[in-house]
Amino acid sequence: MTLITSAVLLLASPLFAENAGLQVYPAVPGLPPSEQYSFKVRTVGSTNWLDSFAFITRCQQGGSTNHYFEHLEDWSQTYINFEMSNAVPVEIEISKVGGAPITNAVVHPQRKASSCEVIGGKAYVVIDDPALFTVDIDGQMDDQDTGKGYVGPPIHTLTVFANPFLQNKPSINDPNVFLVQPGVVPADTGPWDTLYFLPGVHDIGLDFHVHANKNYYIPGDAIVHGTLNNQKVWNDGHDILIFGHGTLSGERYPHPDDDSPPAPDEDDWKYKPIDIVGAKNTTVEGITITDSAMHSLMLINGYAPETPTDIRWTKIVTWRGNGDGINPFGNGLIEDCFIRTQDDSTYVNGRGIRRVVYWNDANGSAFVLSPVGGISNPNLVVEDCDVVYARASWNNWSGGRLFNMRGEGSGTGGSNVVFRNIRVEDPRPTLQHFMIAMQGVEPWSDPEERQRGPGDLDGVLFQNIEIVAPSVLGEPDVLWGSSNAWIRNLTFDNVTIGGQPLVSADHFQSNEYVTNLHFVNAVAMEPYFWNHSGDGLWRTATNWAGSAGTNAIPVPRSTDAVKHTVIGGNLLVDSTAYAFDLDVSNNSTATVTVASGGHLMVDNRIDVGNADSAGIGMLVVNGGAVDAGNTLTFGRFGSRLGLGELNSGSITVEGVSSLGGNNATASGELTISGGTFSNTNDLFNVGLTGDGTLNMNGGVLHLHIDDGIWNPLRIGKGAGNGIVNLTDGTIMTRGIQMDWGDTDPGASTINLFGGTLQVEGGFASAVRMGDTAQMNFGEGRFLWKGNRVADFASLVSGGFIAWANGQDGMLTENWEESWTNGTSILFADYNDVSNGYTTVWATKTSAYASWSNQYGLVEGSDGDDDQDLLSNLYEYGLGGDPTNPLHQGHLPTFGNEGVDFDYIHAVRSDPNSGLDYYLELNENLLSNGWIRGGYSVIGTNVVAGDFDFVSNRIATVGTTNQFIRLIIEENSIAQ
Repeated sequence: MTLITSAVLLLASPLFAENAGLQVYPAVPGLPPSEQYSFKVRTVGSTNWLDSFAFITRCQQGGSTNHYFEHLEDWSQTYINFEMSNAVPVEIEISKVGGAPITNAVVHPQRKASSCEVIGGKAYVVIDDPALFTVDIDGQMDDQDTGKGYVGPPIHTLTVFANPFLQNKPSINDPNVFLVQPGVVPADTGPWDTLYFLPGVHDIGLDFHVHANKNYYIPGDAIVHGTLNNQKVWNDGHDILIFGHGTLSGERYPHPDDDSPPAPDEDDWKYKPIDIVGAKNTTVEGITITDSAMHSLMLINGYAPETPTDIRWTKIVTWRGNGDGINPFGNGLIEDCFIRTQDDSTYVNGRGIRRVVYWNDANGSAFVLSPVGGISNPNLVVEDCDVVYARASWNNWSGGRLFNMRGEGSGTGGSNVVFRNIRVEDPRPTLQHFMIAMQGVEPWSDPEERQRGPGDLDGVLFQNIEIVAPSVLGEPDVLWGSSNAWIRNLTFDNVTIGGQPLVSADHFQSNEYVTNLHFVNAVAMEPYFWNHSGDGLWRTATNWAGSAGTNAIPVPRSTDAVKHTVIGGNLLVDSTAYAFDLDVSNNSTATVTVASGGHLMVDNRIDVGNADSAGIGMLVVNGGAVDAGNTLTFGRFGSRLGLGELNSGSITVEGVSSLGGNNATASGELTISGGTFSNTNDLFNVGLTGDGTLNMNGGVLHLHIDDGIWNPLRIGKGAGNGIVNLTDGTIMTRGIQMDWGDTDPGASTINLFGGTLQVEGGFASAVRMGDTAQMNFGEGRFLWKGNRVADFASLVSGGFIAWANGQDGMLTENWEESWTNGTSILFADYNDVSNGYTTVWATKTSAYASWSNQYGLVEGSDGDDDQDLLSNLYEYGLGGDPTNPLHQGHLPTFGNEGVDFDYIHAVRSDPNSGLDYYLELNENLLSNGWIRGGYSVIGTNVVAGDFDFVSNRIATVGTTNQFIRLIIEENSIAQ
């Protein structure tokens, strides 16, 4: 009571008077604020800032039954709720708790803010009207791919919920209002109209009952843990209002699979934050729902617009599988909401969906089309929605995507469904945006397991759909019908992906059960085709189709789609050249060569090997420069081959680089012999569904190494083989991911024949190897930032590391760990070879060492393990058994030849044995008079096997005594 009264008094103070049209809530008693971000707000022109309490929701530890996604573990979202009037501009100040500076800030949806800037290490955002939005801080989301394969540090995001003023707030003095104190669980019935949860932390438990003709108010300075439902009583779900700017949290409650004991499936509804059946004249407005264990908001009823069900200004943030967003069923209207889920966001049904902001990180679709065919609304419009992030933790499954039909449901429908004015701002969406499949389609789903019932998808309109970027994995958009469920008469009116309009059915991967697609207002960029009859120069206007036509454009511009696909041959770039998209592919091999003085600047994507039935494309850089503003792919679709050669000069890619595409026969190969290849902001894939090979013979491959961003060198992510052959030069990357989270049959291999592979991620998960991944050491070296010797040792013990031959010499005589396999030795050193780095290298093992390892000798070459008075090295040289004193090998033999003396000894026949044999003579053992000489080699008896026999002749004339000894020593080959 005291806190409420104080808030009213503060509103009358000069501080609040100066901020008329703006209302903040006090801190929540008993709830710590976010440890990540803090916020202040004020009306534009005011000199007085108001503190806005920062809530935080966190993803808990992942597991198979609690359904938290492991790669999102410890992620968080900080959020604030305040109220503002229309047309009263408000400024928000965002700071990092602890004082670390913010360096970059971007609002999404961008149109929600009139300005966003960073000043003095803080972000300042101005909005003119109420809005729900996120601010990406320091490129955590915008500048890295957080979808499939992400293993970087936890990401801490924020959202601003600037709500319109809530009407008809209950009064604490109203006798029909029951005030709920924190710590008290109220009765679910009573002589009251409204339950008012007072400021603080409440826990009403799982399965709290709500009833018809009752209101439930959660103010902005309260958080309620629990779930609300009407016990599936159909006549008890009407005229219910759940409202306020506080939070309904599920973080204290398990997923039903994780409860003790696990709940039966028929009780799942008890774990849903809001589940009301028979919902008529029922509204949920303003509240924030966090960490739902099951579907967040279910207002269940058939289409009855005369008794509407409304969901307005509701915010949902979930971290778990099955934590879906909103299912409007037949009667719901969803408007002005914010939905961040790790399962499906909304189901296309009800009375309409408009002005909703969507965000997916791991799983789930923005728009699930399964209800289509059973929609009673004669004119269902989904409009004015924004998708800020469309990420997914894997790709080969039927869910996810923007528009999703996954072989579920039945019935003919679609002519009553319109999607219009949809914007997807995510610069790095993981998957394709259209996955409309009436039955399963491989490799994404099994047609035997996914099959929609009879009835066609017919007549859906997609209008004014702007999608900033295609799938970072290169996943194709899919329309896939079935024999009893066709896809017909879809209209695409001004639909663009990556700036490229959809102009024909060729854009989609489809089958014979897709027909009558219509493309309206699709103004394609001018396509150019190189004409082989010209001089082969990009800068020659007459080489381009269309240059002499009505447009009279001399050469392609930065807004034009350029295709070198009509016939094969070489197209030379020896000056500055532009394109928006570039396709290079032909059955007779199409090549683009960028020579010294040439600079090829492509604003969006470059696809090398993506056209013609078995097209081959080549990109060759001989001293020039190539810039790709988005993606560079070698071997994209079908049975195509993409080849790249960087001999000198540079290639710079702003988005994803991929060797190998999304079909098993689409392969790519890049050979770098000189120059620099820079992948500045995103992943470098070697092998996806198709094979990919990277050959480093020199030069530098410099991948993104920003400390706060995770964009690894990803090898073998899919069914295709991913192979890196490093012979010379340097690869520098933030991290390496090999067959990680991937059990497809494709290989993932790094061959360190030479050169340097350097990892700048100074943490254990910077190098992740799984399944059949293999790193093979030859003469190359591997550097890993920090003391990562123990982490590398775990890769060795896991069987992911192999080595053979190696370098001729040691990099240092000091090291932390070593491993031998009988043919060579692998060393791991921290700090001595390279300061601040763990360095791993292999050295060749001498033939003697290999022999010694076979017998498991403990003593060195001068030792005598079997105590037979013959050193281990001599037993190696003579073929003895160093563990058996009775087996000393081929001992020397002697004979007389007249006045001369013959000495015959065994030698190893292998020229790489690493041994030298010779004799030393002495006439007096009392003096150290041994000399190498005084004898001659008169022949070698070469026999089959490991040993030959050398005959030496010593003249004895004039000598009384002659002592002879055989010297066996290791030579330079063994060192």
